[in-house]
Formats: sequence, C-alpha cells, structure tokens
Amino acid sequence: MELQTTSALTSGAFQFTFTATDHCGNAATHTLDLTVHNPPPVIHNLPAGSSINENSKTESQLYTINVTDDSANDAITCYIQKTTPQMADFYIRRTSLDTYEYSIYLGSNANTHLDYDTAPSIDLNTCCTDAKVSVCSNYTVTLIKNHPPVISSLPATAVDVYIGSVEGTPVYTVVATDSESDSMTYEITCNNSCPFKVSENGEILVNGSLSGLNGTDYNVSIFVFDGKNNVGPENMTLSISGTEPATTTTTTAASVQAASDGVDSNTLSAIYTVAGISAVTCCSVIGVGLLALKIYRNVNRQIKPSIGD
Repeated sequence: MELQTTSALTSGAFQFTFTATDHCGNAATHTLDLTVHNPPPVIHNLPAGSSINENSKTESQLYTINVTDDSANDAITCYIQKTTPQMADFYIRRTSLDTYEYSIYLGSNANTHLDYDTAPSIDLNTCCTDAKVSVCSNYTVTLIKNHPPVISSLPATAVDVYIGSVEGTPVYTVVATDSESDSMTYEITCNNSCPFKVSENGEILVNGSLSGLNGTDYNVSIFVFDGKNNVGPENMTLSISGTEPATTTTTTAASVQAASDGVDSNTLSAIYTVAGISAVTCCSVIGVGLLALKIYRNVNRQIKPSIGD
C-alpha cells in the first residue's frame, strides 16, 4: 500500500488509521503518525546596511533582499516590521514579478524627517514570511550629515540701481554653492515696501516702479535654503539713483565723437571688435575713436582705416 498526497500539505501533525480485511473477514488495524515540517524562508544577505545623505529628497532603491524558500508552493512576502527610531520613510516593495525579489526603498521627501543630529542611524527590522513562518534580520541606514550652502561675499558698499530701471531688470546676482549639489531656493527681505524680488537662480530683480524713490537705500537680507539648512541673513545695500550707469554714457560719447569725425558707429564698433579692444576701453584711454584708430594702425598694420591722417 502506498500513501500519496493529492494537494500541498499544511504544516502540523496528522494521524492516519489503516484497516486491512481479508476474504474470511479477518481485519487488522494500523495507525500512522505523520508530521509535516515547513522549511522557513531564508534571508541570505542580511544583516547589512548602507549610507545616505540626510537631505535625500527623491525615492531611491537602497538594497535588494536575497530570500529563498525550499517549499516550492510557498509564496514569500517581505516587509519592514519596525524602524528604530520610528519613521514611515522606508518600505519594502516587490521588484520582480518573475521571482520573489524584494527591495528596500527610501521614500521621497524623506529629508523632512531624517536628522543626523538626533538620529545618525536607523535600524530597519526586516522580515520575510511564507504565511506560516516569519524570519527577520536587521538593515541599518547610516546618515551622512548635510553641509549648508555657502553664499559668496556680498558687496561691502551699496550697489547703485538706476531709477529708470523697469520691472524685471536684474540689479545683482547672488552666488551660492552647495557641496552636495542640492537644489537651492533664494529669498530676500528688505526694509519698507521692498521694490525688489529674487529669482530661482539668485538674480535680484526690480519688482515694480522705482519712480519717486531717488536717493532711497534698501538694506536687503538674503537667505538660501537647500531643503535641509537655511543660510542667512547675508546683507547688502541697494541704492536707487537718478544717474544711469557710466558705461552707457561713455559708449554714447564714443559713438557721437565717431559720427562727428565722419565714421559711423557700426564701422567703429566693427574695427574695435577686430582689434580686440572695446569701445569703452579705447575711449577711456585715449579719449576719442579716431585717435585710437591712428595709434592702433601704427602698432598693428592689419587694421588700415581709410580715414586720412
């Protein structure tokens, strides 16, 4: 006689009673005790751990669990039973539909809860079960302290802002760096009704009309935030003036002088470009465009203006 199974057995103890009867009516009875053992899942690569920056903002896969079960019909499920300290930013998800492969993930915006100063490491009690037996082990996440952004030195003297500047005109660019290349956001505040704003890349822009504000100084406080550390205030002064920038006046004077000597401004600009000398620089050094042409011709014969000496 042979005892066979018709379906998968559950674990536990079972008793079978067999009776045999011959043609004369004689009978014999035998009892069989059967114990079914369930091999539990086996986690092959825990305990383990990894390091992450405390300012991690995006979902990321930290580790793949290598788990097997010798029972061919058992379905394995893995999960995080407990985190120490407690937080919901870590979870386990199945990463392959073909096999029972699970991975540990860090959730997005975890930086709002991760804090190196209060909890430099997090223990994840990680378990896998076949619905009969659970096995657990530890996965440890070590935090790397985030470094705050650094704002480059701001001008010690006031930065002049022309009163005729229209809305959106850039007046100064704040330069900040972050050693972890974190994305940064900028914020400014200033005294009174502030006629300035800051863009996402650190440009301070005119925000509205500056009419009637000639001679007004604004003390601007600058802050930079990398998602974990807020740096500031760093301070500078913006001074509204009725005088246009000197470069505009100088360039215009050069054009006027050139026109009065019979050289159109486009020709003068082209000659300066070839010579590698800006119009503002030439006019500042020698006064007028024609004199610059004469001196440059004597030094470098590659430029030969048709204007007589």
